[in-house]
This record gives sequence, C-alpha cells and structure tokens, in this order.
Amino acid sequence: MHSVHLEGNRVNALRFALSHTWVRVEANGWLTLGVTRLAVIQLGELVFIDLPEVGKELRRGEVGIVIESVRNVCDLLMPVSGSVVAANTAAADEPVLVGRDPQGSGWLIRMRARKPNELELLMDEDSYESLTRRAGQTGFARKARDTNER
Repeated sequence: MHSVHLEGNRVNALRFALSHTWVRVEANGWLTLGVTRLAVIQLGELVFIDLPEVGKELRRGEVGIVIESVRNVCDLLMPVSGSVVAANTAAADEPVLVGRDPQGSGWLIRMRARKPNELELLMDEDSYESLTRRAGQTGFARKARDTNER
C-alpha cells in the first residue's frame, strides 16, 4: 500500500475534482470517495447507484461509478487511481442516503491509492466553490451545505 502524504493537506480534509467528486484521506491512508452536494442537487432524486466490486483496480479518468437519478444517468470519472477496498452497500441499496449526506455517510467507495501524487491535482473546498461559481453555479454548493447542516 502506498502511504499518502500531501504537503498542506491534512487527514480528513476534502479534495475535489472537476467531475464533481470528492476525496478524503483517512488516518489509515485509504481514500474515501463520493459525489459532491452540487452534483446531487443537479441530479435530483437518486434512484440507482452501481458501485465497483472490492478489489477492482480503477484508473484516474475512467468511469468507476454510475449514478442514476430521475433526471439523468451520470458516469462518475475517478479522480484518482487505486484499488477498491470497500463499497458503501448501504448507499447502493438506498440511494437516498447519498442525497441526504453526500459528503458524509453517503460516501461511495474507499480505495488504496496507486498514485498518491494524483491527489495534488485536486482542488481544496474554496477552489471548488470558486470554480462552480464561475461556471454559473452560484450558491448551489453553499445552499446544499446550509440545508444539510440544519
């Protein structure tokens, strides 16, 4: 297993990808991945989640998870490369869990990093929110956080 150490990044801090996925480095070095609140808002009610099997090797940029909503089907591109060590079967069984807490208990998979340096390509929360604002998503990420904190 590769040890994950990032300059200026702390364990449990979320990092974000352009694919509207997030990654959190856990204390044991594993990576927890999920979909952002903004993505959940844009997708609407989630009805199906197809997660990869434990042991599957995923590469950055390839489709690793499929999420279906009442509006759309979304192929989630992996923000990092690694081996799946856990899948949140509760989220797959009840996609509404992801809708309620996408950046918490609605996590999707846990991985062992194959290329820890790929984490350096991801954005911190401020950069992600700034990017979504510039792209015309003003307030979505903030509104989602405010709603989930009530």
